Amino acid sequence: GGISRDITQRKQTEAIVIQERDRAQTYFDIAAVLFIAFDREGNATTINRTGCEILGLPKEEIVGKQWVERFVPEQERATVYDVLRRIYEGTIKPTDINENGIINVKNEVRQIEWRNAVLRDVNGEISGILSAGVDVTDLRRTNEALRESERSKSVLLSNLPGMAYRCAYDQNWTMQFVSPGCFELTGYLPDELINNNAIAFNDIICPEYREPVWIESKEHLSAHENNQYEYEILTASGERKWVLDINQGVLDDAGRIVALEGIIVDITKSKLQFLQIQYLSNH
Repeated sequence: GGISRDITQRKQTEAIVIQERDRAQTYFDIAAVLFIAFDREGNATTINRTGCEILGLPKEEIVGKQWVERFVPEQERATVYDVLRRIYEGTIKPTDINENGIINVKNEVRQIEWRNAVLRDVNGEISGILSAGVDVTDLRRTNEALRESERSKSVLLSNLPGMAYRCAYDQNWTMQFVSPGCFELTGYLPDELINNNAIAFNDIICPEYREPVWIESKEHLSAHENNQYEYEILTASGERKWVLDINQGVLDDAGRIVALEGIIVDITKSKLQFLQIQYLSNH
């Protein structure tokens, strides 16, 4: 009776172990992260479904292969071997991140951000490494494109004749951003205008235009139309200039105007010529 009871218990224990193993494999496969394990020789011993999808290969064509030689771009191999050495030495913590490219079946390089842990056998000896990787290729590309677009925008804005701006929809035209052309146009530095630090933009507009410009803005913006108006400003040195101001509302998700974005250019020369012609034709 004792033997059959032992066998039953052992079978139950084995069933639990198998169940746990299968559950672990399920977690391993449904994770949106690439999981890969290597032995001490650097051969892939297992990989999850996400890893197979990123590489574009079935598990059979990955497991047993020399990971670094087969899947890491040549120019990055030395760095990766160095990281593996430091993982074995224990100088890299499980929370440390390293990044390198891997080559997929289409010969594209995908950038992967890795976290690593050592695997130990029953005697507590290090038997290999488990690495969890997140594909950050698209994120890196997006950030690069954003940086490039910011760079192009700043080049464009610094060479713009006049001043580009973003301001609050209030009667002070409280500036949130102004381009470098602000100084040439108004005689005030961008920092002096931003958040009305030294002066509000409304104070630069000659007094007789302040009310009409505000009323016209409100009418156009409430009808979701762009604004275009001409008025005079008084620069820091006391010079009067005619400007053309073109702006539009920036809307939030609920359709409320949260800011205005626009451009202001100096039209003094053409305006004075126009006024002169108008005067001559009237007299």
